[in-house]
Amino acid sequence: MSSLMSIAPKKAVMAETGEEVDADEVKLNSVLAIKAGEVIPIDGIVVEGQSEVDEKTLTGESFPVPKQIDSTVWAGTINLNGYISVKTTALAEDCVAAKMAKLVEEAQSSKSKTQRVIDKCAKFYTPAVIIISTGIAVIPLALKLHNPTSGLLIKGGDYLETLAKIKIAAFDKTGTITRGKFVVTHIRSLHPDISLDTMLYWVSSIESKSSHPMAAALVDHARSLAIEPKPENVSEFQSFPGEGIHGNIDGNDIYIGNRKIALRAGCGTVPTLEGDVEGGKTIGYIYSGATPAGIFSLSDACRSGVQDAIRELKLLGIMRDTFISAFCF
Repeated sequence: MSSLMSIAPKKAVMAETGEEVDADEVKLNSVLAIKAGEVIPIDGIVVEGQSEVDEKTLTGESFPVPKQIDSTVWAGTINLNGYISVKTTALAEDCVAAKMAKLVEEAQSSKSKTQRVIDKCAKFYTPAVIIISTGIAVIPLALKLHNPTSGLLIKGGDYLETLAKIKIAAFDKTGTITRGKFVVTHIRSLHPDISLDTMLYWVSSIESKSSHPMAAALVDHARSLAIEPKPENVSEFQSFPGEGIHGNIDGNDIYIGNRKIALRAGCGTVPTLEGDVEGGKTIGYIYSGATPAGIFSLSDACRSGVQDAIRELKLLGIMRDTFISAFCF
C-alpha cells in the first residue's frame, strides 16, 4: 500500500508561472506543466501538447499510451516524450493512486463470508484443538492466522471467493501473456533504389530517438546485421502518438509506424505483408516522403508457464479464455 502512495511526486509545477509547489496544495482546475521524463503528480486532462505516457504502474499496460488534448492522465504515470499541460480534475488526496491505496486498506480490514464464519468458530476452536490433537490444528489455523501476499490487488475477501464461480477469463496479451519484448521477424525494402542496409540505417537511427518498446527491436535488429544507428544524423524528429514517428536523415523524410502513418506521409497506399497479420504479428510501415519504402513485422514470445497456466484453468472449470490486445504502433 505504501508503494501505491509513493508513486506520485510530492511536487508539481504550475504551467502559468513555472513555480514549483507542494502537490497537496494544488487546487482543482489548476494547470500543471509536465515535461518529458517527468512523473504526473495529479490526475487531470491534457489541455495542451501531445505525448506518450507509461501507465504500467497503474494499469499494467506495457505499451506507452498516446495522449493528446482532452486525454485523461493519472498521477504516478510517466510522461515519456513531449511537453503537456494538464488541468487537474482531482486533489492529490483523491487521485486514482490514492483511491487504490484506500481500497487496499479497506480490503485488509474487510473479511469474506468464510472468514467471518471462521471467526465465529474461533472462540470454540482452541479448546477443541487441545482435545483432539495439536497436529490437526495446524492446517485450519492457517485459515485464520496466515495472511500471504502475492502481488495482487483484490478489493476484498468476498471478491476472491467469487473467483471460484467464474467460467470465462480474459487476459491482457502484451506483457501479461507475452513477454512484452519484441523481435523483428521480417523486414524488406519495397523500393528498387533503396537497399535493405540503407533502409535499416535510416530506420534504426530514427528509432533510436523513440521510447516505444518496438523501437528497441528495430535498433537491435539493425545492430545484429552490423548496421550501427546514427541518431546524431537525424533532424526534425517528431512523434505522432498512436501513429508512429518521423525524422529527416541525409535529406530524406522518413515516416515509420502503423497504417495511420501513411496519411501523415501523404500516401494513400498501404503495403501488405501476406500471412503475418493472421499469424498474430504486428506490421509496421516505412515511407520515404510519400513513397512506400519498406515493411516489417514483429512478434512477441509467450511467457514461460503460460500454456500450463491456461491448461490448469481449464481443469478448474474455466471453459473459455480470451486475450485482449490493442496494438498502437
